[in-house]
Amino acid sequence: MPPRREKPSGPAPSADPAHFEEAVRAFRRKDPITSYELDVLDAAERERSFWVSGVAEADVVQQVYDAIDDALEQGLPLADFRAQVEDSLMEAWGFADSPRIETIFRTNVMNAQNAGRYEIMTAPEVKDARPFWRLDVVDDDRQSDICADFDGDPIILPADDPFWDSHHPPLHFNCRSELAPLTAEEASDEGLTEAPPDTEAADGFGSPPSVTGDDWTPDLSAYDDEIAAVMRDRLGL
Repeated sequence: MPPRREKPSGPAPSADPAHFEEAVRAFRRKDPITSYELDVLDAAERERSFWVSGVAEADVVQQVYDAIDDALEQGLPLADFRAQVEDSLMEAWGFADSPRIETIFRTNVMNAQNAGRYEIMTAPEVKDARPFWRLDVVDDDRQSDICADFDGDPIILPADDPFWDSHHPPLHFNCRSELAPLTAEEASDEGLTEAPPDTEAADGFGSPPSVTGDDWTPDLSAYDDEIAAVMRDRLGL
């Protein structure tokens, strides 16, 4: 058996310092909406949406959206994001909640970065060269119960394995797990997984991201006139 691979250490909550074009593009495919609008969206539409829990003011949601976009575009850290949004979120929530602000930042940045990596890994030429994926989880004192279940021998499976249909990172709020593409030789050397744990991702997590979203058109007939008008405007319908 090959020696056990060193696990990645937990990074500070920060966007990628280099300009990660695919991650920025993935985040910008999302449309900012209020929590009121969220209630009428189905799962596919939510995947194309950005919202802040407990915030019904569209201008505050847009401010948070823009701050995350800045973090991804410029590689800004959590401190910069907090400085841009903390006062507005405190006013919208009616109380201070520093951990919640970090969760918003970390989850959205990691979601965008994983979506960007997915776009790269599923490109035909990359997938042909690296047809296996490995789930890398962070092993530290902030590890979640969900990721802890995958913190043994690494999960290594073909890129087309159905397991990835429900276990694409992030797997929960604040998740720092990532997928790494492997060549057939690397996968063979490390050893394929025979039976991955049946642990499920948290509700709303684990599905592969949309790469383009160009073919997504919502059915607006069930929405009230105000929400339908907002959706049409934002989607250019």
